Amino acid sequence: MGNVRDYLTASKCSCPVWGEEDTIYYLDTRDGAPQIWEKDLRTGNSRKRTHNSDKISRMQFGRGQIFFAMDMDGDENEQIYSIGADSEEVTPVVYHPRNVRSHLGDVGSEWVYYASNKRLRCIFDICRKNLENGKTDILIEGKDAVCLPLCVSPDEELLLYSKRTSFADMQIYCRNLLTNQETKVSPKRQCAMEDSPVWLGDGSGFYFISDREREFKRVLFWDRETGRTEEVYEVNWDVTHIAVSGKDRYLAVVVNEDGDFGIHILETETGKEIEIPRIPRGTIGDEEPVTWSEEGYRLLFSFESGSRIQNIWLLDIEKGILEQVTENEHMTVRQEDLTEPVLCRYKSFDGLEIPYWLYVPKGIPAGNLPVAVYIHGGPESQIRRFYEETIQYLVSEGIAVAAPNVRGSTGYGKTYQDLDNKEKRLDAVRDIEALVKHLTENGTADPKRMAVFGRSYGGYMTLSCAARMPKLWACAVEVVGMFNLVSFLKHTAGYRRAAREAEYGSLEQDRQLLEDISPEAVIENLECPLLIVHGANDTRVPVSEAEHAAKRLKALGREVEYLCFEDEGHMIIKQKNRIKYILTAAEFLKSHLLQK
Repeated sequence: MGNVRDYLTASKCSCPVWGEEDTIYYLDTRDGAPQIWEKDLRTGNSRKRTHNSDKISRMQFGRGQIFFAMDMDGDENEQIYSIGADSEEVTPVVYHPRNVRSHLGDVGSEWVYYASNKRLRCIFDICRKNLENGKTDILIEGKDAVCLPLCVSPDEELLLYSKRTSFADMQIYCRNLLTNQETKVSPKRQCAMEDSPVWLGDGSGFYFISDREREFKRVLFWDRETGRTEEVYEVNWDVTHIAVSGKDRYLAVVVNEDGDFGIHILETETGKEIEIPRIPRGTIGDEEPVTWSEEGYRLLFSFESGSRIQNIWLLDIEKGILEQVTENEHMTVRQEDLTEPVLCRYKSFDGLEIPYWLYVPKGIPAGNLPVAVYIHGGPESQIRRFYEETIQYLVSEGIAVAAPNVRGSTGYGKTYQDLDNKEKRLDAVRDIEALVKHLTENGTADPKRMAVFGRSYGGYMTLSCAARMPKLWACAVEVVGMFNLVSFLKHTAGYRRAAREAEYGSLEQDRQLLEDISPEAVIENLECPLLIVHGANDTRVPVSEAEHAAKRLKALGREVEYLCFEDEGHMIIKQKNRIKYILTAAEFLKSHLLQK
């Protein structure tokens, strides 16, 4: 047992990038929101480089500067800034009013490439800004898809960018910046996810990840001279990251193997996999970079697991050494007091096998326990072997946690991911009902002490489960979730709507379906006490969803608590707010689950 603050104040280190020589930059949360820190790997000395109250995301190092994106109070309308390697001055690079978002892409010798919805709020144009004279060009006008810049070739002649129409369809295109000629990397038109291109040093081609004509993502290579692609690496799991070393000698391939990650280092000439030091079980986040040093063969990445808070790690191929290079400041919980989950499976109502992670309190038999069912967001996401403060604290207090990857989750192939689309949405809710049955029948859970909680899509699922299966729950915690899918789609950020409609149904053609599968349609059935948490500046799921849910339930005489943060958005980032949010949620769950 411990104080909930002990699980929250330990810093997380993420998003590492190489600077010059043996310098790395990364984000550290030790003072609250993620800020840029610098570390000299030779001396071990580190220093804080930015001092803001808002979160920083996506960094690039180029031209002796750190380029980064930062939003304001969680509104996700990021602007682009830079700070010199030897300067303390933060300089706006691309800065627009609060309702404009600028997505940082690549940094070249003279230009920074980015996407912006300045022209039309519902569409992103791909732009570049000259860092010498300030000139800005719109390179590609967005039309029927979300377009984002990926990377430029070493000679800066070719720009790779993505067109995304849904969360299952993102294609890579190549634009010649000299002739404006455009080429689709994969000529075939069928739906596919293509991402993470990395150029060879000589610019003769690039590797990328694709699930085209496959269940899982594999590694392909595009040849610049011929325009043809060839397969490089494939297994029956998703490849999530790739990186090419200096002199194009090694290709690093990260694979999501049933919720744990594996790093594979291939010799590019032979395709042979080389032996590397054993890496503990855990994960690298999908949005995290994996990068090689310019000199030597050292791979930099972030890593975490249930009992390991996120840190920066370094794999030295030549020396055969794996080491952790950052530490979690303000760490007061011992690693041995944290719980690693166990990967389990159960059969759902239709026989589909569903994986889930089970966290059992230490020293307690796994029988007749209070259990909280944690549902991830997305739905195109996957709960893995992450460090999650709320889960660890609840487990330390004697509450088991079951975290399923219901149908619609990523990581198990395209067929599995598509099993919850549109009219099949409520099948995912039935997966939760089957999990409860499984946990009670095998004796793990006390059927009278079960809770459901989740955030974002997991919040929608929480409301749906609480209202559609009202007799199962002692309480529920819903965070930034959707109450009515029609109002959600109407008011979510315009550039997100098309992709979300591909998943849930369109306002034009599927309005009645959207109403029917919304929690609001059955909210009268909800019986258990409910905690609702939201950020006032949420551009993904507007705060009006939470307000309407709380108002409706109070009118029905239900027991509902509502916690809103005025300076947060879809993510509760600032440390003071996270402490309040998780403390409130944990005490709420404990009050209803630990009472006999």
